[in-house]
Amino acid sequence: MSIPPASTSTYTRDLRHLFSSVVLRRALAHPTPQQKRLWNLEHIKVVPDQRRILQWNIVPGDFVRRLPDRFKPNDDPERFEVLSVDKYQNKVFLKGNKHRDGSAKSFPYSLCQLYIGDFYVNNKSKQRTSVYAKRVGSTNLKYNWRTKRFEWVRYAEATTPRISFQGKRGYRIPWPKEQQPEYRGSRNEFYDTMGSDAHEMSWAPFTPGKKVPKYLENEYISDLYNHPEEPAEWQASIPIEHLMARELVNPLSRARRQERWQKTAAIIEDSKVEFVKRELQDLHGRRRQDAKRDGVFRWKMAVQKYKARVRWQRWVKRGGKSRLEVRVKRRHSRSVRKLRRLRSLRLVEAQNQVIPAAERRGKHSD
Repeated sequence: MSIPPASTSTYTRDLRHLFSSVVLRRALAHPTPQQKRLWNLEHIKVVPDQRRILQWNIVPGDFVRRLPDRFKPNDDPERFEVLSVDKYQNKVFLKGNKHRDGSAKSFPYSLCQLYIGDFYVNNKSKQRTSVYAKRVGSTNLKYNWRTKRFEWVRYAEATTPRISFQGKRGYRIPWPKEQQPEYRGSRNEFYDTMGSDAHEMSWAPFTPGKKVPKYLENEYISDLYNHPEEPAEWQASIPIEHLMARELVNPLSRARRQERWQKTAAIIEDSKVEFVKRELQDLHGRRRQDAKRDGVFRWKMAVQKYKARVRWQRWVKRGGKSRLEVRVKRRHSRSVRKLRRLRSLRLVEAQNQVIPAAERRGKHSD
């Protein structure tokens, strides 16, 4: 059983790392000898669920250094860029710092100091100094439905060396930008049209030099927008693309289906106003708010009936009704064959047969 790989994304899209799967939980509780040998070989030490970090303020793209030794005043560790983070082991893997086997070195999350930039430590200093966050604070976690990820703001509440910032929380640390992967698709050698040629406007409607006569205005406008089969004399050579554009559009494409769905939803929503107006025209002793509620209720019932009718029509169009009729006919013929078989059944007289008591009494009476 191996744990999920380290994350190379700057954003937190889910919180699945806080809850171990059933298989991982079983492996942590009762590991097999093979799992023990593999985890010891790869130096894997999974952190319990309750000790895992919720908000990761160190993400791939940041620059960090190892926490300096407090017993060495001049200790200045080297700064590295974060390659990835392992949220199951609370480890930060570094770029450019590798072991002998080629794997990236890692530091525990608690031993990393976040680099926030170069600043002037005081007014007398003439050179900028690298400043690291000694204590990082953050706001509450919020989920952004538009970008489909969790977002929060991180602050440097204490720095080393110590500097002063404006604001109550401290210096606001910006997030690194996530690099988009390069497109690795192979170039199609059969493309013979340049992109600029595809966007070039090859035809424009006729624009008269002078004002169009009044008796030709309607004909001119209808010819521009409707494209009749026989164009007027000023549009004798219309490109075929303008006549075939509507026919070449796929009616089952996502855009066309979304357009039809939105149009139907708008019509259903507009009909709600008509139902309410119809109830408000004659109150029959009701209050206006009661009449509005009745109108909304009648509208909901009408929408339910309409959707049921549409579902039934689609079911018929798919062939569901014809299949049901075939199924009923087959079931009826099967029952008829079974009944015919039972009626034509003749049992051979033998010693192990028992005559029913009713027939026995009838024979004695005869």
